[in-house]
Amino acid sequence: MNATPLTSILINLLKTGLAGGLIAIIAWSVGVFDLDGDVQESHADIFDLRFSARANPVEEFANTLKQLGHPEPRTYAINNNRIYFSVRHTDDSPRQVLNAYQQRFAANGLNDRVYSTIDAEEGEARMITGLTGGIVPHSVDAEHVTMGGIITRSQARNAEELRRDYLESPSPSSLFRGHRWIEAFRSPEHNQTTVIASWSDESFVYSRMLPEKLRVGYGAGADHMIPSCPGCVRINRLEDLTDESSFIFESNIYVTNHSPAQIVDFYDKAMTSRGWEALPQNKAFYELQTNVDFEGRHVDIHAFTREDRLTKLVIYSDEGSTYVHTSMQPNTSLN
Repeated sequence: MNATPLTSILINLLKTGLAGGLIAIIAWSVGVFDLDGDVQESHADIFDLRFSARANPVEEFANTLKQLGHPEPRTYAINNNRIYFSVRHTDDSPRQVLNAYQQRFAANGLNDRVYSTIDAEEGEARMITGLTGGIVPHSVDAEHVTMGGIITRSQARNAEELRRDYLESPSPSSLFRGHRWIEAFRSPEHNQTTVIASWSDESFVYSRMLPEKLRVGYGAGADHMIPSCPGCVRINRLEDLTDESSFIFESNIYVTNHSPAQIVDFYDKAMTSRGWEALPQNKAFYELQTNVDFEGRHVDIHAFTREDRLTKLVIYSDEGSTYVHTSMQPNTSLN
């Protein structure tokens, strides 16, 4: 599978699975702990739960995926968070995938038991397992299954350690330092199930993934090849680090109050001054925009080449703001 579909799937996964999973897990932690950190009475018996010591839960998860047939992962950096991503296909149904993965997680010590349902009677045990490095079901349907879990800032392995991490965390989002997410799905018209696995290292900073935080704390940034636009704030950066010995792909998303026309004018001049050459398609697309009415005509798309690199800029307006997507990849037309 090439980098472009993987990048698209990864971005969609982060928008849905990771963001939704974080909200759900924060809700879990609030349900387990009172505001002062005491254990709520209905959850007190869970704190007798113990898991065996794990040398490195991130490595063990990756090794377990390999045992289950996953290929070597691709590696990405999203807003300076390192994320690994692996996809496999199988003839098993999503429910069979759930059972096989859960059995392997339990056998390898990642889970304390097999969790094959989201039944209420296992809810508390499943919750604690998911918050202490295990991987538990989040949704279970005939054609779609999701599983996930969290590693806390001190890699809590049981409920008592989880309570300690909770009390020492200044905010819910700072409690978590790693995630694992698995999604298995099959369309009715296809026989095979696609299994997507995404996980981070134990240094994942969730606040970098929250838009309201990014606008304040992530800054416009500087790029030695593609400049950030004046008055723009970078809200997302993606880099493909699968082969760190060579360049593969990177992209940035900026937001600004300047108009699209002002941003287009800036990049036309700034890219040329940095040695980039505009492709002839830029002019052809502009003529098409001005003469033909079609969906998406108000989006400006510009492409540039420089040495062995190809850069594309997508500029558009939405709800009073202008968004700028920049992407850079090897120029395969030179091969």
